[in-house]
Amino acid sequence: MNYVLQGIASEDMVQLFAPLPTAAGTPVLGLAETDIEVRIRKAGASGYTVKTLIPADWVDRGGGNYSIQFSSIDFDTLGAFRYQIIAVGATPFIQYEDILSVVASLPVFPSDPPTINEQTDVPPGVSPDPVFQGNTLTINGTDLLGATSVTINGIVVPITAASNSQLQVTVTKPDVVIGIDHAVVVETPGGQAIASVSVELDPSDIPGSGMVNLYGFIHNPGTGSPYSGISVVGRVLDMPNIGMGVGWTDELVRAATDGNGRFDLKLPQGVRVEIEISRIRYRRVFQTPMVASANIFTEIP
Repeated sequence: MNYVLQGIASEDMVQLFAPLPTAAGTPVLGLAETDIEVRIRKAGASGYTVKTLIPADWVDRGGGNYSIQFSSIDFDTLGAFRYQIIAVGATPFIQYEDILSVVASLPVFPSDPPTINEQTDVPPGVSPDPVFQGNTLTINGTDLLGATSVTINGIVVPITAASNSQLQVTVTKPDVVIGIDHAVVVETPGGQAIASVSVELDPSDIPGSGMVNLYGFIHNPGTGSPYSGISVVGRVLDMPNIGMGVGWTDELVRAATDGNGRFDLKLPQGVRVEIEISRIRYRRVFQTPMVASANIFTEIP
């Protein structure tokens, strides 16, 4: 059903076809307003009346497609507006009929509900995962533009950028607490979409003497080519300091190797840590050095 506003001029698109039996389904080309007759029946009327046409009321759009112009007077009555187009010239065509709904205001149709990509999609639904407190979280999906709110673990977080396929929000601290698999809920006029993300304490928020960047390179021992996407996990074992109300010893820091096989983990200086790289069966406990950067394979005793 097509809707038109009461008292507003409008046009409707039509396509006309040749009649049976010889050329059925063939578009009829080149019709002028003198080749047709338009009959109108407004809501409540007992029959059809003929509309007086001028050349501007009938526009040939090509390929058997035409547009017919209706005036504001044609749409002065609310309800069903029926019209017919019949052949009166030398070129016959199948009689065309349509119904328009004349309304005082156009109806508002619900928007499509949003979706959030799976984490296995490209791009993933939420990135990065885990995300540090205070950092930006990117949400990828569909129909995200116009989001009215985004919450993480029930906390409303500010939207800093938005498009139909992506939202960016700030993981506010200390409001969004540290934890695993917090619900990420996107609300739009069309509905809601839900994903999950883990939230970690930003290493730069850890009180203490400073931070050290622990790095290394992982390569395939058979080919020598770099391993990319290898997960590396670090854990602080004996640090009693409390950051943002959370004991740092309960938190993990994760990283993954890049295209060169390199990973980087930022951890506090001078504390005992555990580093685990499951893919290469590596696990080691040591005290972090009092330096800004160190290779865990070659520079730590």
